[in-house]
Amino acid sequence: MKGRLNKGVSIRAQGDVLSLWKPLSEILGSYNSKATITLNLHNRRARRVSHSVLEVLVETTSTHVDWKLKLNGVNITREFKPPYTLELPDHNKYLCKFVYDITELLNTDEATSREWVNVAIRHEGGNPLSLKGILLNAIYEDYEATSTYSHFTGLLLLERGDEYSHSIDQLSGADAHAKLIMYTPRASRVLISSGSWSELVTLLQGQVEERVFTVSNSTSFIKVSPQVSENQQGYLVLSSFTVYSTNLKTPHLDLESIEASRQGSEVRVKVRIVNTGESKPDRVIISVFDRGTLLGMYRYDGSNYEPGRIVEEVLSLKASPQTAELTLRVAWSKLTKTMFTDRKIILS
Repeated sequence: MKGRLNKGVSIRAQGDVLSLWKPLSEILGSYNSKATITLNLHNRRARRVSHSVLEVLVETTSTHVDWKLKLNGVNITREFKPPYTLELPDHNKYLCKFVYDITELLNTDEATSREWVNVAIRHEGGNPLSLKGILLNAIYEDYEATSTYSHFTGLLLLERGDEYSHSIDQLSGADAHAKLIMYTPRASRVLISSGSWSELVTLLQGQVEERVFTVSNSTSFIKVSPQVSENQQGYLVLSSFTVYSTNLKTPHLDLESIEASRQGSEVRVKVRIVNTGESKPDRVIISVFDRGTLLGMYRYDGSNYEPGRIVEEVLSLKASPQTAELTLRVAWSKLTKTMFTDRKIILS
C-alpha cells in the first residue's frame, strides 16, 4: 500500500450535495495545448454554495506539470507541483492530483447566474499530460434540506492482498451514498464490501471511474480491495472517497385527471396536477411521447405548484391521425433530485 487519502472536510450543512465526476481522455502537449471542459451544476437556481472543491487528475511522465488552469476565466493555478503524486508501478508514469477550493468563485454574481462552469486548461510547456478526469463537489444552500458530507482525497495505491477500510459516521437521512473514484491500468475487478453487503465491480483498462453505492444508516464501514490473482500484475488507485446523505422536504406531483381531444392532427391535452408533497418543486417539465418519439415538451416554473394546490395545464401538439395512444410524463426537480410519473393517454 502506497500513498494516502486525507480527510478533506466533514460537515453538517443546511443544503443539498452535488457530486459530479467527469471522465476525460485527452492528451495536452505541443500539438494540442488547450482543452475546455464544461461542468453542469444541475438545478442550481442561483443558490449560493457553502462548500465546493474541484479536483483535477492527470497522468504524466514528470511530477512537474507546466500548465494554466482557469475556472470561468479566473486563473486558479497556484503551483506546478501537485499536492498529491503517485508513481505508477511498471509504467514510468505518475498520477498527479490538483485540489482547489472554489467556494468563493462559485458565489460571485456572474457564477450564481449560471448552471454550469467552464474549466479551461492550457499546456504551457514541458512533457505532455493526459487529462484523466475532474471531480466537482458542492453543497447548495437551502433551508429545506439538511446534509451530512465527508470527503477524503489523495492517491492511494492498493496491490494484491491490500485492503482499504473506511469507517462511516452517523448519516442524516435515508438518501445516503458512498462515492469512490478509482483507477486501474488494466481491466480488473474490485471487491467493495460492508457488514451487510458486498459487490464485485469491474473497472475498464486505463480509465478513472466512479462507483456510487447506496448505504443505510446502519452501515458503519466500507472496505475496498483489488481482486488480483497470483499470476497477474495489477493494482488499484483510490483517488477519493465521499460519503453524503440528505434529508429533503420533497414535492410529489400526482396526476389527478387527464382529458384529451383531437381534431385531425391537432391534439389538446388538459392535465390537472396536485402536489401532495412537502415543498414546491424548482422546475416542472411535461413531455408527451408517441411510442418513444417526443411530440412536445413544456417547461414550467415550480412556484405555482405549492403543496396541496391543484394546477391545470393545457398542452397543444401535433400527432398522426392514426395514433391511438400517447404517453404523458411529468418530471419535477428539487435541488439535485429529479422525480417523474408517467400516464397513458387514450385517444378516441
